[in-house]
Amino acid sequence: MKNKGYVPFLLAFFFFYAGALFSQPLVSIVILSDVNRPYWDADIEYFRIFPDKFLIEAVDTDSEEGKEWLVKIHPSELPCVIIDKQIEDYPLFKEWESGGFLEKKASGHYVISGNFVAPTSFLSRPVKEGKIDIFLWSLSGGYAEFTREIIQAKKKNKNLDITFRFLKAGNIDWDIYREYILQKILQKHYPEQYLIYLWYRTQNEDPAFSDQALELSGAKKKDLDPLIKKEGFSLLEEDWKTMRELGISKPVVLWKNQHLVQLQDVTRIAGLEGVDTKKCFTCPSSSR
Repeated sequence: MKNKGYVPFLLAFFFFYAGALFSQPLVSIVILSDVNRPYWDADIEYFRIFPDKFLIEAVDTDSEEGKEWLVKIHPSELPCVIIDKQIEDYPLFKEWESGGFLEKKASGHYVISGNFVAPTSFLSRPVKEGKIDIFLWSLSGGYAEFTREIIQAKKKNKNLDITFRFLKAGNIDWDIYREYILQKILQKHYPEQYLIYLWYRTQNEDPAFSDQALELSGAKKKDLDPLIKKEGFSLLEEDWKTMRELGISKPVVLWKNQHLVQLQDVTRIAGLEGVDTKKCFTCPSSSR
């Protein structure tokens, strides 16, 4: 069994519809996992917002109940989200089923299918048509090739509204922190130079190369310094605030300010069809 990493997004998918289905019955949800393929605490938080709609139980495969579920469901991967047949009473059930998002088991339960791509919607956020926010730990290392693919897509379609955003986990090294702020300023005030800078920077992560990449981009350090001091941190804090609001803790794409899409599925987004995710990196769907 493999963990495809789709669970966090698939779980959050139901969050979108929960608020609109006030009169519907309570649905029991079992999250089946084991120590090597755990579910995320953040996933459960989506359901806890609507305690009168979803009854959530996390079950370990080593427990007696977990072993019973393994026999009953025969999951092809873990974590596995199991939903009782009460879901059939929801008005959108037919849409989910016909879309291939739910797989019915012999027991009458449903398992969320791994082919659902953009499952999370946030009603409280205004829709921004064409907006693409890409959250990454960094724009180098394993994400460098992916970043360059996005840059190429942007060059082909200048109308793409793409913003790179940075995730935060624990303490940040000063060199990385300084790099983040520089990129936020470039991206906001000098977007064309930023893409050039980013292209070179993803090929050389050495902090000492930053000034040379900046020179190659055509941006002037003397013009950037006042902006960095004035608004650098606030721009970075905006990324982290959005990260907390969405409850995300791994690289992901926020599309139209509404939908979360996994990195390996960005080709489903208009304008990014040509991104070669296969050559980018092995998308860390199970990493945090």
